[in-house]
Amino acid sequence: MLDRASTFADPEIIDLLQKHFIPVAIDQFAQRRQKDEEGDFWRKIISKSPRPDPNNTTQGLYIATPTGDFLGYNNNRGPERIKKLLRQSLMAFDQKRLDPGNPLVVDKPDNRFLHHAPEGVRIVRVHAKVLGGYEPTDDPWKAIFQSAISRDLLWITAAEEKELVKTNAIPASLATRLVFYHLVDNTRGEPSFWKPEDLRQSTLTIDKTGTLTGTIHLARPDQSSGYEADLRGHLEFKDGKLTRFDLVAHGDYWGHGQYTGHPPEGRFPLGISFRLVDGTNPFDQIPPQGAKSWWQHYLGQQ
Repeated sequence: MLDRASTFADPEIIDLLQKHFIPVAIDQFAQRRQKDEEGDFWRKIISKSPRPDPNNTTQGLYIATPTGDFLGYNNNRGPERIKKLLRQSLMAFDQKRLDPGNPLVVDKPDNRFLHHAPEGVRIVRVHAKVLGGYEPTDDPWKAIFQSAISRDLLWITAAEEKELVKTNAIPASLATRLVFYHLVDNTRGEPSFWKPEDLRQSTLTIDKTGTLTGTIHLARPDQSSGYEADLRGHLEFKDGKLTRFDLVAHGDYWGHGQYTGHPPEGRFPLGISFRLVDGTNPFDQIPPQGAKSWWQHYLGQQ
């Protein structure tokens, strides 16, 4: 989120990327572990970088040729450093007159890491925002964190959609997924998901008009973090298909996870929105955060 609001909002960087590069966003958590051609390609790139060990994080911004020749790396925020990296990489590419080579082909993908929604899955965009409680700041980086809106996706399986249409009730598997993986504060980094023992109360009902109402009370056993919220939404169906899934959770959150430090003090208001999309946007093909390492578990299949 810091990069989106700073580095990749800079007009000169946008122009350089659009004219001279092919931007690619990956989940290095998966790529450095994959036992397939894609994983081999990523490990080739990082082998010449300052982060060559695939057993540790390889987070950062990398520049490479289509054949995996490493050209540059940076993991510092700030437009000026990235501009320098882009210009130096372009110069190196021109000087070496490197062969772009053939596109990467993955014949046998490592199915432990699913990079697209399974057949029949419906996609719901999820956004969270802290709505107050932060202390005023003049620090531009803190201000970005404080105003951040997170981005994630919720998957609804074909079987769950069918049950929704038939019963006009939220399937237990979908309710579990929504609560444990998506009612989280992920506005400052990767969240710590809820566990069954954290669930104190949960109700989700749909009336005959498609109006969804509910309440949720989540809290760690040690009360280090939690969320108490009301849920309101609306669902619509047509020809046996879910055509609308609008939902908002609003309530008090407290605490933080391992990678979501520096929340507001005490309880603070957190809003989370859900909206069904058609899945044609490339962003909508990214797996949910909760599915990135064990998607079958996320879908309740294991």
